[in-house]
Amino acid sequence: MRLLVLALVGWLACAATTEVQSRFENSLQAASSISRVEVEWLDTLWIRDPQALKAMRVNEGAFTRVFHYSYLASGAKYRVSCQLVSGTGTNLVRHTEAAFDGSIFYHYTADFRYLTKTREATLAGAAESQGNPLVAPFMFLTRQSDDCINCDLRFTELATLKAPQELALLTEQELAADVEISVLGLPVGGQPTTWKLELEGAGEAFVPKTITRITSGWRLQTVNKLLNYTNLGGYLFPTRIEWTGTSYPATSPPTLSATGTVRVVSARIPREAPAQALFTLEEEAQVAETVWNADEHKFNRVAPEVAKAKAELASKPRIYDESADGASQLAEALVLAKTQHKRVLLQFGANWCAACHDLHEFFESEQSVAEVLKQDYVVVRIDVNKGHNHGICLKYGQPYFLPTIVVVEDDGKMLTAGNPENWIEGHRYGHEKVLAFLNEWAPKK
Repeated sequence: MRLLVLALVGWLACAATTEVQSRFENSLQAASSISRVEVEWLDTLWIRDPQALKAMRVNEGAFTRVFHYSYLASGAKYRVSCQLVSGTGTNLVRHTEAAFDGSIFYHYTADFRYLTKTREATLAGAAESQGNPLVAPFMFLTRQSDDCINCDLRFTELATLKAPQELALLTEQELAADVEISVLGLPVGGQPTTWKLELEGAGEAFVPKTITRITSGWRLQTVNKLLNYTNLGGYLFPTRIEWTGTSYPATSPPTLSATGTVRVVSARIPREAPAQALFTLEEEAQVAETVWNADEHKFNRVAPEVAKAKAELASKPRIYDESADGASQLAEALVLAKTQHKRVLLQFGANWCAACHDLHEFFESEQSVAEVLKQDYVVVRIDVNKGHNHGICLKYGQPYFLPTIVVVEDDGKMLTAGNPENWIEGHRYGHEKVLAFLNEWAPKK
């Protein structure tokens, strides 16, 4: 793991206190010494950003969802279950499982009975929570970056971490109640991430009170309050995390985008090692209708409807140019848009994406939509297969769903981004919703 560069912005209290470097190593060693652990927690999210809600087509004024997580680890192996408790909207995935048996990662979506397996750690699955309270004190060591958006820190990986030497602070300073540390992290959104930690001025354990993450590339600041620490096998970790996301640079008053809480329900150390079958999702594999082997790029088992969809997709034309440079495509489109007084509509997608083909066919076959597109937009399809066009993806926001729609002014300024899934009514796109979006962002005549 790439070491982080740390800079001192606060001072540690007198000789009676333990150096932060030593405290860090103590807590890391205590966490690594836990051979087995089982924790359950509730993860609650509220989204209040008007633009985000508009893109999600949420009209209630706020979006909320609550997930229940069950986490079990034994040595390097782990399993995590994520179940929806409640949420705004009906399209939320209700039940997922993720596991690692020491060599293979598994991910199962119960809603669709779909199981994937891979040796690639970054493809382990959506069931793994970024809010795992066991890793909260060390969240600033995350490996998430533009090169690996899904590389979140796992509890089972703490034993492999090394304490950065730059954490050591001077001990012969004037008495101070708290310690503040600034940590420069990996780039996200094209710019380095900055972490600010506030620690108690004394103690033997590394127990941050507040960890602030400044993601300037995404114009976002997240403040995490780590509360109600408890002891498990000698390791102190918070049982409650309260976080708030606001725009960055800060406005007055702050522009709130989202808030959330993580609350531990139970935590214990199992007396006996769990059965190996738990870490291979054996029961889930038996009921899965589709099993995808990501390493071999093939289905070990495929449901009839999935096989049919796959065959239909293979017969479709390749609508994304996998050799085209997205920046060049955009540059040409901007010249044309300025000349014709239009805006640019970017479609980020890939030829293997069935939803991308569905949207393309809808745009071409729905006459009223096709006319608006022809009149007001220059449409550009940007291929993102296997990291292609990484630079332009970062410029307009890494697409977390495909297809992603981005509307750009003729000077290159992004006006809005959206998820076409929000236009679906029943099993097809609703032309009124699509027209409303296109007309809203069309250039003023």
